[in-house]
Amino acid sequence: MNRFGLIDPPAYWNKKTGHFHQIVDTQYVKSLAHDLMNRSRSDKVTIDRRAGPAPGGFEIVAAQRIEDSALWERYAKKVREVYERQTVKNLCKVTTTELLTRKMQNSLNSGVNEVYLFHGTSIEGAKGISTTGFRVELAGSSTAAAFGKGSYFAERSTKSDEYVKETRVDIGLSQETHFAMLLCRVCLGELYRITDFDKSAERHVLGSSKYDLLLGDREAAAYRNFFVYDGAQVYPEYVIIYKRCDQEPRRPAEA
Repeated sequence: MNRFGLIDPPAYWNKKTGHFHQIVDTQYVKSLAHDLMNRSRSDKVTIDRRAGPAPGGFEIVAAQRIEDSALWERYAKKVREVYERQTVKNLCKVTTTELLTRKMQNSLNSGVNEVYLFHGTSIEGAKGISTTGFRVELAGSSTAAAFGKGSYFAERSTKSDEYVKETRVDIGLSQETHFAMLLCRVCLGELYRITDFDKSAERHVLGSSKYDLLLGDREAAAYRNFFVYDGAQVYPEYVIIYKRCDQEPRRPAEA
């Protein structure tokens, strides 16, 4: 996909033509996940973190890139719709995107305000979303309710970590607690910005010919959240399984 509106899968994907669902699980992907999650973390906490401080770091257990032609086609159709309808006037810089490799940054379409954002979920939820995409009608977390019924995304790993659900995993004779997060391409389009909670905030976006997505801008108090009311605006490109740590662990070596 480029700045001229040609919406092809990213050049770095292994598969780019035909019908496919491919999972790429490499040390490079794992190192990328480590860098983005640890470098985007913050010590800030909100009422959504039920107990304790924010993690001091994240250890990546597994990371996968999802290359899926059907999900990409759905996303590309929405991107084209936003691109052809209007020129986005208010571009949004997000921490996640600024930490990307140059290759990944160059694959983003600034004409539609395309960025990368995190979404915290459960391991089962991550598997489901990576297969079927986001279904906004199933959104129902306390975060989404605070800004209407939609799917939430964050630019900082520690914010999305507030909404993950733990899974106990048997490791030999002991158990570990694992969590799941998605790193997604999001077509922000034109943003409607609000600075306080609004349980019917979707009215500013749904049915609008001007706005595509809601920005819950509470950065002065804690974080910014991005709320999507159309699942087609999101491509769930990376699934990340991780553990919380007191400090940043050693970076996985790239092959």
